[in-house]
Amino acid sequence: MANNAQSGNGRNGKIGCGGLIMMLILAAVIGGSCSKPEPPKDPNAWKTEDNSTMAYVMMQDFVKRGLKAPSTAKFPWMGDSQVIVARSKDQTYTVYGYVDAQNSFGALLRSEYTGVVRQVGEDQWELVNLKLNE
Repeated sequence: MANNAQSGNGRNGKIGCGGLIMMLILAAVIGGSCSKPEPPKDPNAWKTEDNSTMAYVMMQDFVKRGLKAPSTAKFPWMGDSQVIVARSKDQTYTVYGYVDAQNSFGALLRSEYTGVVRQVGEDQWELVNLKLNE
């Protein structure tokens, strides 16, 4: 009987250690999630931020609208040597790039484009002009 009690105590001790470790992990997770909330973002911050990456993404959308088969459009990464995004004043961006897409006959062609987009709100963009060389 004494041996059974010792065996049982040893096993319970191991469970207790595992439980203790789980409690410590849980406490760390809960403690980390109770940190101070971030201060509210300035609603006009977009007016001074460099949003060149978003300008490139938005230009891709405008370019697709001018293609015969927009679902076939393949754009290069922004870091490609043939892609340039130049920021001007008033959140205006000039984008030079290219797109590979099918024409009306199904042939895959590369078309270069130059366009200007302007950010007019935090998540709002307008196309100023676009020249697509097909």
